[in-house]
Amino acid sequence: MNNNIFHFFFYLKIISLILICLFAVGIFWYAKKLKIIPKKIENFKNWLGVNPFLESSSKSKREWQAIRTLIEEPYESSWKLAVLKTDSLLERFLKQIGFQGDTFEELLDSLRLRGYQNLELLKGAHQVAEEILKNKDYSLSQKEALSIISIYKKFWDELAVKIL
Repeated sequence: MNNNIFHFFFYLKIISLILICLFAVGIFWYAKKLKIIPKKIENFKNWLGVNPFLESSSKSKREWQAIRTLIEEPYESSWKLAVLKTDSLLERFLKQIGFQGDTFEELLDSLRLRGYQNLELLKGAHQVAEEILKNKDYSLSQKEALSIISIYKKFWDELAVKIL
């Protein structure tokens, strides 16, 4: 009788161990599929105070290179896309480094509150990007696009210097 109970509990432990492993694999598979783990890692990095700019500098270099490639193309649509990508890149960067705001205008207000000046050029560049989004017939020359992108790039570089 004792031997039978011993075997029963032994097999029950083995079955329980197998089920635990299967459930753990299932949980990790669903977490990966739902992209929960990268979010948790990002939250943990933010809690530790890891600088996201340093972490993604190679990615930002690739994005700036893609913008440079677009601006060199002979098409107005490429120039517009370059302006929009630059606007989006700067907005994401500002949010990454901790500036508060849901819109670009709110981010500019947050910048102003932290003592940044001469934000009118940046605001004007953003207004052009907004106009491109609203008006599909908006006309933009390559020279204008270069000027707008240089405004964003100059501001990006100033922020990068302050962060590093």
